[in-house]
Amino acid sequence: MTKTNKVADVFAINAMLPAFTKAHETGNRHAITKKEAEDAGVLGVKFEQFCNWCNNLRDTVSPYVVRKMDKDATEKELQTLRGKIFPVWRKLVLCGEEDPVHPNLVVTSADVDSLVGFCETYFGTEKGTVWSVKSQKLFRKDVEAYLGCKIAQNAVLEDEDRDCIKDYQKATRAIKKAEEALNGKETKDGKENGINDEIKIYATIIQNLASRKLNMEKLFNQLPKEQQATADFLEKEIENLKKDMTEADRKKTELENQKAQFEKNIKKAEQVIADNKEQYDAIMARIKKIQ
Repeated sequence: MTKTNKVADVFAINAMLPAFTKAHETGNRHAITKKEAEDAGVLGVKFEQFCNWCNNLRDTVSPYVVRKMDKDATEKELQTLRGKIFPVWRKLVLCGEEDPVHPNLVVTSADVDSLVGFCETYFGTEKGTVWSVKSQKLFRKDVEAYLGCKIAQNAVLEDEDRDCIKDYQKATRAIKKAEEALNGKETKDGKENGINDEIKIYATIIQNLASRKLNMEKLFNQLPKEQQATADFLEKEIENLKKDMTEADRKKTELENQKAQFEKNIKKAEQVIADNKEQYDAIMARIKKIQ
């Protein structure tokens, strides 16, 4: 990014603060107009810059919104499209708050759910409920309302409060990630196996291999001595089964080590939540009052 573009990004949000605040105070009845922005003291060029960014954000969100309605979309496709949203959002909101006069807004990946909701709409027709992607102005109206709310919330937060929120939400996400890794998760394509499932699978594989190996050894030992000397195929099969058991046991041990690490991560995150819960709940209660 060039220095010029960076400066443009930095002032895009800060320059719009008066307009966001005024729109928030009047209930965000519609998307901010150029006249309303100018009446609030925002330069026309800054308003246009913000509108362009909002359009770019919508163009980033809408492919995910459209694709997730397609029953043929794969989980990987959806994850890729959804993964593009947060960086665009985070870049503008955080970069736009670099001016020391305005502390950073609290920006989290949970904002993506809100942005997705801002981009889609449902309305009734004679043929039933119809789904559609919102227009640029309607999407911008919701983003403006969201930013206005965040700014109002930010005004009552101290740096310590922001750190508490980030730590708490990071720990919450860590627990969810670990639990999904351990127990699997539901996806558009069905339920994915978790580490616990894989450990059970390898335990069954090892048990089956051990049973087959035992049967082969019994068969070999029942052969007369003179036939054992020529039963190379049985010896090779027994040896291959031993190798398969060793490899399956190695994978099972590797999964058990991963399980232990995830369980350790969960305990650590749970402790962070326990240490911050009282403060976090108090902060959320204050924020809720001004929503």
